Amino acid sequence: PKVPLMHFRVLSAEDIMSAPPLQWRVRGVLPATGLACVYGASGSGKSFLTLDLGAAIAAGVDWFDCRVKAAPVVYVALEGEAGFSQRVKAWNLHHGHDIPSELRFIMQGFDLRDAGDVAEISVAVKASGCAGGVLVIDTLNRAACGADENTSRDMGELIDACKRLQTELSGLVLLVHHS
Repeated sequence: PKVPLMHFRVLSAEDIMSAPPLQWRVRGVLPATGLACVYGASGSGKSFLTLDLGAAIAAGVDWFDCRVKAAPVVYVALEGEAGFSQRVKAWNLHHGHDIPSELRFIMQGFDLRDAGDVAEISVAVKASGCAGGVLVIDTLNRAACGADENTSRDMGELIDACKRLQTELSGLVLLVHHS
């Protein structure tokens, strides 16, 4: 008999074992595609760590002895925008060269709960030639105008928006979040 097209696919153990292996952007740290998060207390250095991580990905150089597969990175700096240039200057000074040109920045605010903003970010990233890479959103709180991060409903909306971005861009969405 004809089997109707179904939304859910029942897989065997063999199906699972023959699935392609996980591809890494940063070996053992970040997958090449999907959603990921850097989180910690306020003032713990999350943004600088993530900037350094983004620069390593953009340049395709090892990061803390972890192999990196190069990709373009777009860093959406929504917190500490005024001092962000100081972070970039500090990075340049510490490393003795400029941040790689494959690391780009968006400094305008946007709201993950606004479908228009999500679509516009996607279009901007694609237009810059950075699709398939990493989109950093620093911080989730600043990209979630009016959301209650303690409710599953609001967090579900935010995660859905991030998944839409990830699907549209065919890369990794990396959220920076306060613990």
